[in-house]
Formats: sequence, C-alpha cells, structure tokens
Amino acid sequence: MRNLIIVLTFLFTAILKGQESSASPTIEDAKMEAKEKKAVVKKVKKAEKEAQEAAKQEKEKERIQKLKKDIASRQKTIRKYEKQIEKLNSKLEKGKLKGKLAPTDIKKIEGKIEKLKAKTVKEKEKLLKKKKKL
Repeated sequence: MRNLIIVLTFLFTAILKGQESSASPTIEDAKMEAKEKKAVVKKVKKAEKEAQEAAKQEKEKERIQKLKKDIASRQKTIRKYEKQIEKLNSKLEKGKLKGKLAPTDIKKIEGKIEKLKAKTVKEKEKLLKKKKKL
C-alpha cells in the first residue's frame, strides 16, 4: 500500500511536471506567434509605405514630364510668334519701299505686330512660371 502511494505520488508529480512543461511551451508558443504576427504586420506596413512612395515618385515623374512637354510647347509658340513678327516686319518694310501700302494697311500691320509682341511677352511669362515649377 505504501508502495502504491509512492507510485501514485510519483505519477502525479510526473503528470504535473508534464503539464507545466506543456503549459510553458504554449505560453512560449503564444509569445512566438505574437512576435511573428508583429513581424508580419510590420512587413505589411513597410510594403504599403514602399508602395505609396513608389506611387508618389511615379506621380512626380508624370508631373515633370507634363511640365517639360508644356515648356516645349510654350517655346514653340514663342518661336512661331517671333517668326510671324519677322514676316510682318519684312512685309511692312517691302510695302513701304515699294510704296504699295496705304496708311491704313500700315496701321493694320503695325497693330498685328503689337498684338503678336504682347502675346509673345505673355507666353514668355508663362514659360518662366513653368520653368520655376520644374
């Protein structure tokens, strides 16, 4: 009987130690799972942040390309106006030399030249603003 009690106590202690050892790994497992979840959440946040940064950079590239295209367009427009001014000036000079232009024609051509000069000045101002943005 005494041996039986000793054996039973031995079994109970073994079972309790087994439960303690199995209980502590579950706590450790829970801690490990929590760490893994935190790591996964951290990686996901990092990936989202990188994706946002990439989208931001892509948007910035598109903005810069649009500005460059607009700058080129404005420069082309300025050159076109300057060519028109040169043509009108040469037409005015030739007409004055030959004497074929009436005073009203001269005023019309001069008015066109002034309008083109004003447009050129406006386009140059817009071009400067676009260059500042770039």
